[in-house]
Amino acid sequence: MTNVDITALSGNERSQLMKQLCIERLERKGHDIEAMHKATQGDWAQTIYRLLLRYLVSKRNRVVAENLARIVPYSIIMRECGTLRGVEALIIGASGLLDECGESDYAKMLRQEFMHLAAKYNITPLKASAWSVDCITPYQHPLLHLAQLSALLHSGTITMSNILSSSTPESLKGMFGAQLSDFWCNHIGGAEPLAPRMGVTRRTILGINFVAPIIYTYGRTIGQHDYLARSLALLQALPAEDNRYTKQWSQHGITPTTALESQALIQLSTR
Repeated sequence: MTNVDITALSGNERSQLMKQLCIERLERKGHDIEAMHKATQGDWAQTIYRLLLRYLVSKRNRVVAENLARIVPYSIIMRECGTLRGVEALIIGASGLLDECGESDYAKMLRQEFMHLAAKYNITPLKASAWSVDCITPYQHPLLHLAQLSALLHSGTITMSNILSSSTPESLKGMFGAQLSDFWCNHIGGAEPLAPRMGVTRRTILGINFVAPIIYTYGRTIGQHDYLARSLALLQALPAEDNRYTKQWSQHGITPTTALESQALIQLSTR
């Protein structure tokens, strides 16, 4: 918490403060995106790919996920994106997690495909032990996240054009609507198959942490400040997050209803 007494502000004053704090948070995230953009020699496609991978996986797997993005760059994926099998073999094979997928015909086919691609692109896979999989639910498993990533990249919906035009939950549904292979739905979920498409909560998280910051940062990079309004409009249209920061504020009578407000409160709590 901070020494800012939001409860004492008028409705208009509170609204203005929330907007200011949300912009601060977008700037904070923007610094990381700009650093990544610089590290990719100004390649927005590779930057978007690395960011998507970062925010798809759980926090405890982000370091290994960023290593995976370096091992299998976006340029290689685009050469093999004609088939979902090719993208899955590249990403999940390079992750080292194919060894955890049993001996089904589909898993064997992916291993064979990856052996070919690894030789073609000189890829040394990560160790499966690098990933944290202890005490997690199927919906938190890195295999699910990498399968989702593969489906999204194969679908071709994760583009700068689609990101910049996203301003509603419905637009996120279209961008993140790729369907998983049946194998992953049944293999990861165990006795109860997983849903083949990303749920609304997951799409909302990506909208907040991936889409809105890219819109803001891209606009700032090219000097078009109207993109700030677009990123704020998206956050205003998305529901608020429910986490330890928002719960703390709710105990003090401030309950956010939009992602713009929850992002503002998180920024105020972590300044």
